[in-house]
Amino acid sequence: MLVQTGLSQTLRLDPIELRKIVRDEVQEGYAAGVIIKQNGQVVYEEYVGKPDPASDEITSPNTIFMAASITKSLTAMAIVKMIEKGELSLNQAISDFFMDVPEEKSAITIGNLLWHNSGFRHTYASDDIVDRTEAVQIIFQDSLYYPPGKGWSYSGLNYQLLAAIIELSSGESFEHYMQKNVLDKMNMSNCFFFGSTASLSSEHKAASSFPYNEYRNWGWIGGGNLFSTPRDLLNFKEAIFDGSFFEPSTVTNIVEATAKIIDNRLMGLGWFITDHEFGREIWSRGSVDWGHNGVIRYFPESGLTIIIQTNSGEGENPRDTGNRNIGNRLVEYIFNIQ
Repeated sequence: MLVQTGLSQTLRLDPIELRKIVRDEVQEGYAAGVIIKQNGQVVYEEYVGKPDPASDEITSPNTIFMAASITKSLTAMAIVKMIEKGELSLNQAISDFFMDVPEEKSAITIGNLLWHNSGFRHTYASDDIVDRTEAVQIIFQDSLYYPPGKGWSYSGLNYQLLAAIIELSSGESFEHYMQKNVLDKMNMSNCFFFGSTASLSSEHKAASSFPYNEYRNWGWIGGGNLFSTPRDLLNFKEAIFDGSFFEPSTVTNIVEATAKIIDNRLMGLGWFITDHEFGREIWSRGSVDWGHNGVIRYFPESGLTIIIQTNSGEGENPRDTGNRNIGNRLVEYIFNIQ
């Protein structure tokens, strides 16, 4: 099936060819869920492999994967909604929320945390810490890579602090606030967080090579503690970019209020933005070395969305993951990249 876009661009969306690519990439021993939607129509959706080699269960729309760092985009959208409502500001300093902020970190703003240009390094300083105050204090002890706003470096610490700001601003736990104000409103009905009743009892979680972290841990809160299905991630993306969750001006700010990463890559408010020769891509990706990975890839000029979740783990190269391999091959085919 060939689809003409408004850019005089023809997309290749033959379901048979899409299925061949996915099944060729999904190796025996892991599970994958893939959804491709173009201009309001799902053109391909399939669930392949076995979520657990030790079980007879087959992968289905109910199979739940760890969203990993895609969680950061959800945390960002909760913060952006609070900004839209006037409860927070992009330029608001973190010293408005936390006591005893070290002087070199006092200029860090909510915007710096969202854009990953606060200066924090990508460390796991708060891993295994249950108490929020203790986690924040340990994060503040970490050294900065550069002064706030003067560089760019991906760091999970940014989003742990954003989760703490959500708790302090709302008076609720991060998980409860997110459930009520984000997941429920976006129809993400199969999602849950580490340590929840659903997390402990779910029978549909895909297997991993490491035991699930089933307790509340600030090393993951805000940045990696969500479980989801591909359909949940599709609902998430559509609620944002199809206009049901934000005012139109807010959606514009998400992709126009940016920090530069490299020449063709920007960091929006919780989303990465890459300008390809064939059009702009807005994306969010997550991966953990012990199992799960996923990606949301949205090409607004083509009206194309690709959602992928797998439990492939990593190859010798950390970039050798199911979400990347399947996604890259699909994009190459759909856009006819030689």
